[in-house]
Amino acid sequence: MRRKIFTTLIIISLLSLAAAAFSACSKEVVEEYGENTVERDGILYRLNAEQTEYSVSGSGDYAGSELRFVSSIDGIPVTKIANKAFNNSSYVTGVHIPSSISIIGENAFSGCKKLERVSFEDDSSLISIGDNAFARCSSLTEFNLPDSVEYIGECAFSNAENLSSIVISSSSGLKTMGDSVFSYCKKLRSIYIPKGVAAIPDNAFCGCDKLSDIRFADDTRIESIGFSSFAYCNGIISMEFPHGIKEIGKKAFSNCFGIVKIDLPETLLSIGDNAFEKCYKLVEVRNRSAITVNVKSKKNGFAGYYALSVYDDPSESRISFDEDGFIRYLSDDGVTLLGRTTDEKDMTVPDDISVIYKYAFYGSDLENLTLNDGLKEIGARAFENCDSLYLTDFDNAKYVASKNNPYFLLYRAKDTSISTCTIHEDTEIINGYAFANCAYMRELNIPAKVRSFGGHLISGNRSLSVITVSPENEYFHSEGNCLIDTAAKTMILGCKTSVIPSDGSVTAIGDYAFEGCYELSKIVLPESLTSIGYLSFSTCPILPSIRIPASVVHIDIGAFYNCTGLVNVYFNDEEGWAVREYPDAEPVRVNVSTTGSNVTRLRETYLEYVWEKN
Repeated sequence: MRRKIFTTLIIISLLSLAAAAFSACSKEVVEEYGENTVERDGILYRLNAEQTEYSVSGSGDYAGSELRFVSSIDGIPVTKIANKAFNNSSYVTGVHIPSSISIIGENAFSGCKKLERVSFEDDSSLISIGDNAFARCSSLTEFNLPDSVEYIGECAFSNAENLSSIVISSSSGLKTMGDSVFSYCKKLRSIYIPKGVAAIPDNAFCGCDKLSDIRFADDTRIESIGFSSFAYCNGIISMEFPHGIKEIGKKAFSNCFGIVKIDLPETLLSIGDNAFEKCYKLVEVRNRSAITVNVKSKKNGFAGYYALSVYDDPSESRISFDEDGFIRYLSDDGVTLLGRTTDEKDMTVPDDISVIYKYAFYGSDLENLTLNDGLKEIGARAFENCDSLYLTDFDNAKYVASKNNPYFLLYRAKDTSISTCTIHEDTEIINGYAFANCAYMRELNIPAKVRSFGGHLISGNRSLSVITVSPENEYFHSEGNCLIDTAAKTMILGCKTSVIPSDGSVTAIGDYAFEGCYELSKIVLPESLTSIGYLSFSTCPILPSIRIPASVVHIDIGAFYNCTGLVNVYFNDEEGWAVREYPDAEPVRVNVSTTGSNVTRLRETYLEYVWEKN
């Protein structure tokens, strides 16, 4: 009997000590974190004023890396993860969220750079993910959105730079996304927009460089795409807008260097300014809407500005995608390579390709490239920012090989500080921008086998004064420090000492011919000249005047752009001049009798217009 009493007393004492310890612990929690705060397994929970629900408010003495929350405390449910509960945590690697949680607050996990996993119970009741909730979670690679979620806040996943997959099911109840919700998720490759979403918000996927697969529910309610919502998404290749969409916002797809084709539906009512600006490869537009889209027109968001064709009938498309991922455009002049849909690091250009289009592989992960020997032309910046591309060195330049020629393409100068460069005798093509900003390069000597040049060849050069071509070259010759396409009678490159020949061997000044020629102070255009090309004299800041011969009938867009020192432009023949904003536009007559006004018109008023005389 005494033993039982003694045992009972010990138990009572232990329980009293435990209660005292818990009371002391609870008292410490309250003192440190405030009233209505309790701690469970090192995680803090705060009771609301009505004492009807708890929210997860942060970590107390929790020392682990995997967060698991209780779903209730003393029968009261835990329904929310509070604002800033774990923001900038340096230890959290995983989070498991119980079905009782309906709200994840603003900045709840923002800046948790070690967070790799977020999981939910199968019967999740989550409705809302707050602003910046998972922003800057740079280790997060996948997120499975519960079907119960209706709202994702502004910047909720912004700058989660390794997030490659957002899993949204066809049963999703998602209705609203905030601005910049997935912006700069640089590895995100695909997204599904469920039927409840009526608008893509501003900057929603801006900077998602790898995003290539955008899918809409069959019964989508989408009506608008917001400002810059898909800007800088270089992975997008083709965009078929869903039926029902009414508005494409300003800059919605600007700087999407990979997009080659768009399909505009009948329901579309407006395209915002610059919506497709700098989509340099956007060569085809299928237009079923009532909006007018014209080739080379900047109206309606640049939709047709870069296009080679605009059509309604899909059979008119000239773009094809082959099993190896090559994107071809078939023109009357041959086959142009627009790019590739795959991410292989090794590539051999097929033999049927005659032209590689501008920006074709811009920013790709190419490491080994083999060109075909029959290639005729490579567009501007076709391989720019291909930082891993293997290049062959010779003298002060770097080269890309073809199957039979290691020096086939002069890709670029070794660096912009060079003053000389001996081009390899086997070089056949010189890439656009090859010597751009090589300010100290004084001579350019073209060997016999060179047969093609890219644009902007020496843009930004202050020192070039000598241009020569091997007399054995069949395609080009030089005269008066001018590089001339012999057959086309087009001057394709000049420098500060250029004297354009007046013997009839030059009838056109080519695109970019004197672009960025900072020291050009005088030039005489010959009477044989009929055409002045695109941006041909742009950024020649000390050129004071120029006289347009009577023989000239065409001045292309921006010919004298940024010629800040230009004071007078004289037209030898003042009759019959007009400007057009795009090829099919109505001409606007221009009086060219006042030299000062001509400068203003060429540099500003009609800078974006083609000038024509008839």
